[in-house]
Amino acid sequence: MTTLFISTASSLTRVPAAKAWPKVFMKPCLTQQRQTGQELIGCEINREPPNLGSEAFHQKMGFDKIAEASLPNGKTVGYWIKKLS
Repeated sequence: MTTLFISTASSLTRVPAAKAWPKVFMKPCLTQQRQTGQELIGCEINREPPNLGSEAFHQKMGFDKIAEASLPNGKTVGYWIKKLS
């Protein structure tokens, strides 16, 4: 069975020193998820209103956009995953 670890864009914006947060959060998170046998990690990124910085960062970290959805609140989001195995 595949399990996803989900991280929302709102939680990422609360991390201090935004340019350094990959070292603080993402790399240890990916390592931990690999060690626990997870196959995928996923996130949701705003498209409307846009969050281009998050999209660029996740692309750089090896995430691929797999879907997009329009939410009832008027936002459009993209769903991104990274294969860990």
